[in-house]
Amino acid sequence: MRAVSMPAPLDNPTTRAKAGLGERLFNDEALSGSGRVSCASCHDPERAFAGTRRRSVGINGRLTHRNTPSLLDVGLFPNLTWDGGISGLEEQARNPLVGHGEMGASLARIAGRLSGDASYASAFERAFGDRRIDADRIVKALASYQRTLRSPVTRFDERYDIGLSSVANSELGPGWRVFERHCLRCHEYSAGNRLFTDFGYRHTGVESADLGRFYVTQDPADRRRFRTPSLRNVSRTAPYMHDGSIGTLSEVIDHYRRRSRQAGVPDLNTAIVTISAQDERHLLAFLNAI
Repeated sequence: MRAVSMPAPLDNPTTRAKAGLGERLFNDEALSGSGRVSCASCHDPERAFAGTRRRSVGINGRLTHRNTPSLLDVGLFPNLTWDGGISGLEEQARNPLVGHGEMGASLARIAGRLSGDASYASAFERAFGDRRIDADRIVKALASYQRTLRSPVTRFDERYDIGLSSVANSELGPGWRVFERHCLRCHEYSAGNRLFTDFGYRHTGVESADLGRFYVTQDPADRRRFRTPSLRNVSRTAPYMHDGSIGTLSEVIDHYRRRSRQAGVPDLNTAIVTISAQDERHLLAFLNAI
């Protein structure tokens, strides 16, 4: 994706030293209670920082209750997690560290453990000006690193930068037209929003006991609604949906084909109702290019 400034809080401006420290922390299993789980254990850098399983495995083999989404471009999202219950990367960095089913650590113990490592003390000094290591600085460094995670420029970006006519007349044109008809309402894309999402919440017809956005708003209308994910790098982030219950992009398309206009799921009323085999091939080619 073309360079976009990642907003950062005034008390945590992004610096190279802080982001570098955050990257080291992100990959360090010492941040978990067991000493065997890191942030990267769930957010695989080779898979666009998404999970590779339906639900990721946390401390002591415990399964998390949702699929692990990609972290690319995460600094541009106004709300985080599948239900949108977190509004800042600092909070998001803290929660998995102490989560009983995730990394199961004590922030005080992590700080104490890292304080015994002279190389970490030097890294914290470069990032923050002195050698103090505490919970606040740990989460700030992790958040700073995540703000540097950007999507690469794709074939679609290159065409779109020239103009929509360039997209329409390219090999991506047939898939783009299918995407416009059936997907663009929720997965928005424009010069000002290149994330393929409108940042909204929808019930996509997935059968689940998870009540999603309702946990945040307590509004009955939000039961089983989940954040519309970005589709950038979507070919690399299987499995799909909040619970990882759909394994391939073809199966995602088939899900919407079958669930469209399903009773009790109003969010699907304008989703894919019919789509030919040829259109599906074009759409898949397009999704693999974004």
